Amino acid sequence: MPQTTARLLTGGVRSLGTVSRLTPMTFLAAARHSGPLLTAAGPRAAAQMILEAYERVPAYRQFLDARGGLPPRRHGPSAAQWVATVPTTSKSSYIDAYPMIERCWDGRLPARGVEIDESAGSSGEPYQWVRSTDELHEVHRTLELLAGYLLDHGPRADPARRLVTINAFSMGAWATGTNVSAALKRKGVLKSCGPDVPKILSVLTLFGPGPRYVLCGYPPFLETVAEAARVAGIDLAGYDITGFVGGEGMSEGLRDRLLHHYTHVWSAYGASDLDIGVAAETPLSVWLRRAAHGDAELAQALFGSTARVPMCFQYDPATYHLETVDGPHGTEIAATVLRPTLSPRLRYTVGDAGGIVPLGRALALASHHGHTPADEDGVDPAWGRPLDLPVLYVHGRADSTVSYMGANLYPEDVGAGIDDARGAAADVGVVPGAYCLELVDEDDPRPCVHVELEQTSDDADLGAATDVLVGAIRDRLARNSSDYRAALAEDPRAARLEVRLHEVGTGPFAGSSTRIKRRYVVADPALRVREEPTLEELLPPTHRATLTAALRAPSAHNAQPWRLTWLRSDDEGPVDPDAPQTYALRYDHRDYLPYDPDDRDAYLCMGALAETLALAAVRNGLEAQVTAVFERDDAVLDVARITLSPRRGDVDAATRRLATQAADRHTNRSDYTREPLPPTLVAQLEALGCALVDPTRIADLCTRASELSWRDRRFVADLRRWISFDRNAPSGMTPHGLMLSAYETPALRAAFAIGRLPKPLGRLYASRDTHLVRSAPAVAVLGAASLDPADLFEAGRRLLRAWTVVCGSGHATHPVSIAVDRPETAPGVAALSGIPVPAAVFRVGRPTKPAPRSNRVRLADVLSVSPG
Repeated sequence: MPQTTARLLTGGVRSLGTVSRLTPMTFLAAARHSGPLLTAAGPRAAAQMILEAYERVPAYRQFLDARGGLPPRRHGPSAAQWVATVPTTSKSSYIDAYPMIERCWDGRLPARGVEIDESAGSSGEPYQWVRSTDELHEVHRTLELLAGYLLDHGPRADPARRLVTINAFSMGAWATGTNVSAALKRKGVLKSCGPDVPKILSVLTLFGPGPRYVLCGYPPFLETVAEAARVAGIDLAGYDITGFVGGEGMSEGLRDRLLHHYTHVWSAYGASDLDIGVAAETPLSVWLRRAAHGDAELAQALFGSTARVPMCFQYDPATYHLETVDGPHGTEIAATVLRPTLSPRLRYTVGDAGGIVPLGRALALASHHGHTPADEDGVDPAWGRPLDLPVLYVHGRADSTVSYMGANLYPEDVGAGIDDARGAAADVGVVPGAYCLELVDEDDPRPCVHVELEQTSDDADLGAATDVLVGAIRDRLARNSSDYRAALAEDPRAARLEVRLHEVGTGPFAGSSTRIKRRYVVADPALRVREEPTLEELLPPTHRATLTAALRAPSAHNAQPWRLTWLRSDDEGPVDPDAPQTYALRYDHRDYLPYDPDDRDAYLCMGALAETLALAAVRNGLEAQVTAVFERDDAVLDVARITLSPRRGDVDAATRRLATQAADRHTNRSDYTREPLPPTLVAQLEALGCALVDPTRIADLCTRASELSWRDRRFVADLRRWISFDRNAPSGMTPHGLMLSAYETPALRAAFAIGRLPKPLGRLYASRDTHLVRSAPAVAVLGAASLDPADLFEAGRRLLRAWTVVCGSGHATHPVSIAVDRPETAPGVAALSGIPVPAAVFRVGRPTKPAPRSNRVRLADVLSVSPG
């Protein structure tokens, strides 16, 4: 499909979605009549979104380039078939691997109109999710309209009565709690109290049974409220309360119990790292699920399984293109968000097992098995025409992660808890082996960990072993997950955890006794073994994120000469995320810049990487201890040891601000305005060892240095090695990144062909840098104590801080250190700046246009491991 047509189609899909959210009437009209049309257009809209993101989202371009690049578009395959060839993204492969800013459009985070949501991860350090106020407005409007459909239609609906909403979801930075409040406050009276039972009962008492109520919370918590109301003498049968639940699945048995107290109970599907309110239960989806719950053949036909009927929802194909993909643990759901977002999600998987069924096919299958919505136990006619939207069914996390009371219980955390208990378990005569995690008892669900006993002594105390494991797993979950800690504080039911012990090869481990490798996580119901993790996957997630962010450090010619070696103290398997880990920073002189014989640029960039890493550690809840080494083994220089460990104390506001700004540090080679620098910025640069010099005077030195360099074959050879005409090259510079003009690129090719430029051409090529320097409002010279490696390394750390401060103030930097690269001009720079040992020169100013981001190598390309 031509690009123009694809953009028009995408715009049409977005426009229809916007129009549908104007009023409740347009919302219902679109949902009841446009579903098949929008479903058919979804793959084309997703394809266009992927193409745009590849051009404009730096992290996504790097992600795809590291996996072979964007698949070619050919005639023949449909848009859906092409989209299916694009690699999927996930939290581990994309979110952990690239800085937040790099995942935003054009690699920029707006200065205003941004909100940050938070969720806990298996690392124990919360994840931060950025959303613009515009996209949150759309989310809130959609939730409001959907709530209006479920509240203002159907049996017993009375839209004229006052609506009182009690939001009992966890509040704070958690996405669901805050956004439910924002969406429903326009429907009537809102009380956001979190899961505080006394406050909820006080609201019911205050308003009495006259109004309609909405109670939002986790499914088991609604049962807790009903029991507390009974004890308090409040008869909920006299109230009209609709339950909106989320955060975990809900069995039909639990729904039936809740319907003894509540008029309706509706659930929704979403994820903090994907989107809020991706899909929701409707009268039709609930009827379909309940029909399958009582008919195993229908369940098999619809969902491919009869073991447990999944949750059923409907979703808007104008907003989400959903598909199924083969994940490491089976079939998973992948989502592409089609509406504008600050940080796009493209074929993103949260690891949920499930599938998509067109509504027509779902109804046909139900009819074939003797079920229709018009049956006596079907959909009440008061709901009107059903929403003609696709059906999404969700079994739960494919990797056995369990959602309970609003917290994700990760297998990694369970395994760490089991490891914590090994010593105590051995004391009572057992050695735990494999394990799996599931929710047991559909009617009263609670998490259960099955543990296979590798060894059992004759006098083993299995009861004591169970208690030990329960305590250790619960402690580890509480330590690693802020969501789980919040759930424990808010509701005692969150502490329910069961451990069941099994002899080798029994229970869920049947058929596995012949395996040689005994420690693995099995997924229920089918036995699967995790693939051997990569070196990156063995890193603690916060370390992986920190090291990946550090690779955004600057280096001469973007050569990225650094190499990192993980000095492991143990030999295999994941490591304790709380244990300090040390990494060696090294580089190979032969693999860098022959034109940098004294290694000045090399030491500077190594210091810049160390500082970038240290600031990234702050963002990830770590502290970095950097110890200089400077030992050479042949051509390999061992630069430093960097130890990462959990942060123990507070970080001062200035460092935290600098760490945040460092995520968006970048070079801009465009023209700058002549607006003078703010005095506060000048003072900050001077405090970091910079001297500001007259741009017109240093421009003459840059011109002479540039002319001399272009006549020097070593300089041109360096450039030939590190400049690529392939925009996707992971290292080095490109004409696109250098922002070269139409005539400058051919001149560069000519210089590479002949090995140097004659003086007239050299002067012509140098005129670009001369113009940029002369027209800048300021040029800074940063000094070093000496040219010794340790002093240049320290100067590199200050240089990174200086560039970060500049970018954080809304200005930009552009290195023009060619004047200190040449021995003929370096003394002139020293005399002009008053700095005896100038180490770097750079322009400072407010850019006139955004700059493209340079590519970076992957962490896997520079990371190795050796015994510590």
